[in-house]
Amino acid sequence: MVSFTSFSCLGTVLMDLRLSSLVPDVELPSPQFSSLSESDLSIPRAGSKVSFLETTVGQAALILANWIRDYVEDPIKPAEKELLDDCVRIIVSAIQAALSEPRDDGGSEVLYGRAGLLYALLWLRSELSFPAPLGDLEDTNDPLLWGVSQLYSDENLQALVGDIVRRGWLGASIYAEELDAETQQRAPRLMWSWHGKRYLGAAHGVLICAPAHIIAPYWSDITGTVEWLLAIQEPLGNWPTKASRHMHYAAGGAATSRTAKRVSVEDGDALVQWCHGAPGVLILLSTLLTRASTSSKLAVSSTTTDSIVAALQRGGELVYTRGLLRKGVGLCHGVAGSVYALLAVVDSVQEPAGYWLARAAHLALLATGYRAREKKGDMRVPEKPYSLYEGVGGGSGQDRGCEREREGTGWWASPVGHAWVVRALGCDGSAASKTFPFWLGCEIVFARWIDSDATVTKFNDGN
Repeated sequence: MVSFTSFSCLGTVLMDLRLSSLVPDVELPSPQFSSLSESDLSIPRAGSKVSFLETTVGQAALILANWIRDYVEDPIKPAEKELLDDCVRIIVSAIQAALSEPRDDGGSEVLYGRAGLLYALLWLRSELSFPAPLGDLEDTNDPLLWGVSQLYSDENLQALVGDIVRRGWLGASIYAEELDAETQQRAPRLMWSWHGKRYLGAAHGVLICAPAHIIAPYWSDITGTVEWLLAIQEPLGNWPTKASRHMHYAAGGAATSRTAKRVSVEDGDALVQWCHGAPGVLILLSTLLTRASTSSKLAVSSTTTDSIVAALQRGGELVYTRGLLRKGVGLCHGVAGSVYALLAVVDSVQEPAGYWLARAAHLALLATGYRAREKKGDMRVPEKPYSLYEGVGGGSGQDRGCEREREGTGWWASPVGHAWVVRALGCDGSAASKTFPFWLGCEIVFARWIDSDATVTKFNDGN
């Protein structure tokens, strides 16, 4: 039985699980926190606050997965059964709250909202289904096992994805009404908000991570919104932090436009982070191409493909140059987010050979020296140094938990609204899954890839 660390930092728990699966022979230190099963379990009441990381939904999912992994047919103790029943009830209640709340364009982001709940269901599905430790859970005679299997049923996934998309339609129509007549015609098909602001990053966006047959009905809306994102890419390669009434726009993709010429990536102090800016969008764009190549139900035109590749190249150069962030090594606003973005470029941009992997490896190698940099004052010490979003958990490759479909790779995509991103790192044999975790002696692994001409010019002081 895995000994969990704390509900207060589920990202740390995911890090422990991921590292244990990657290096089972290495004894890893465990933080001295109370176990998840000893933490209070409360039922989420608001549909906009049902996420994996910030509510008891994640706690419940981890407890259920842990129990099923170590399942035995002996009768369980009454106290244990009560705990497991409570976990099922929490997730069922979260689904009901998410679907029953009056429709608006908010509450669909990954950090707090419906996208975070969708991640929880897909994480359970990937952990317990392929391969399932007990066979097909839907065929079991155990009522508790059967109840767990119904949490991530196609019916629930379809309902939740459909609700998120419909809220995106509503948000897009509201946004379009605020634009003038000329720009209304090029408004995105999907748009969400968080606290009244239409963010274009990853942390407060929506996560659409589901089997092809579930997202196929909405694929044209997803690709249409991606084309809008390509058009609003800034000349430096970054993206705005949020949508506004007046934005740079180049039809067909800014990176392929002759009028949107690049200038030096040394200039400017815009946010270049997974949560705000290019890194999150690059992961989305790469994932979109990967998904289209692995499913006949999901197609991307050759023109759009060319625009995506160009945007990946331009954004990748920016992320490499500006991706050494003073805020630390975490996923959200740290170096890990930059490295993941460059590994996403590796997956989709083949030439020149080794170019992008060398840059991803270089940033990762620099990140391994984070303790010395913190002592010098070059990097901040996060409030939670081992967490997923802020700390070393973000660099441990635990974001693998997407849908491992029989027909191909799972994905995370998150359309706009602090929007679009992260993919299932580590479950698809891609460059991303082969090179992490980079905290475990990766100096040796990555040093072999370093391009002697590749240098990160300076810390990104704006980040």
